[in-house]
Amino acid sequence: ALALSLDLTLRDRFRDVTLDDYMRWMWRHHGVNEVPYTPDDLRKGLAAVTGDQAFADAFFALAVEGSELPELQPMLAQAGILMRPRNATGAWAGPTRLQVADTTVRLAAATVPGTPLYAAGLENGDEIVGLGDANIDSQANWDDALKALAPGDTVTIRFIQRGTERTGQLTLGNDPNVELVRLETTGVQPTAEQLAFRTAWLGAESEQP
Repeated sequence: ALALSLDLTLRDRFRDVTLDDYMRWMWRHHGVNEVPYTPDDLRKGLAAVTGDQAFADAFFALAVEGSELPELQPMLAQAGILMRPRNATGAWAGPTRLQVADTTVRLAAATVPGTPLYAAGLENGDEIVGLGDANIDSQANWDDALKALAPGDTVTIRFIQRGTERTGQLTLGNDPNVELVRLETTGVQPTAEQLAFRTAWLGAESEQP
């Protein structure tokens, strides 16, 4: 996300400067001779290719030293690209990788702090027995049980953790994953300026169906 944000910011603000120019500068000054570099060297390179020290300082302060990235959607809109939720209405329990053996369904990865499964008390290796009124004995059962729910719903999840059957309250969230689609696939025709920006950024092949 950081590289994408920087590339689009450069193209928007400086027009004739791209992330490729920045990477080439870094290669000439550090890569080709294997000269180590520091964050200050990265900042110096950004100032050099843009000719704008204030911009480089501000970008590093917000996006590198801090955690604030520029809004991507307005920048993607320049290329006639829409960023939208991948699953706007579906219930989301968190990143979920399941291991299924016969009728046993286990979590095959650690649950992520801040996600519904983590908040409900589940851990890597737990066997999921039921979700709401549904018994879980396959990937399909799990998927179908989630499809019957909506973001904000709270259901009981039954699971076996270290040999003991437990229950937790699972409050489903909104899927945070997004997808990028060309405007024309949504029935909106991009402008000539948007198409020109897209071609300059992604190449002529980006216009292929």
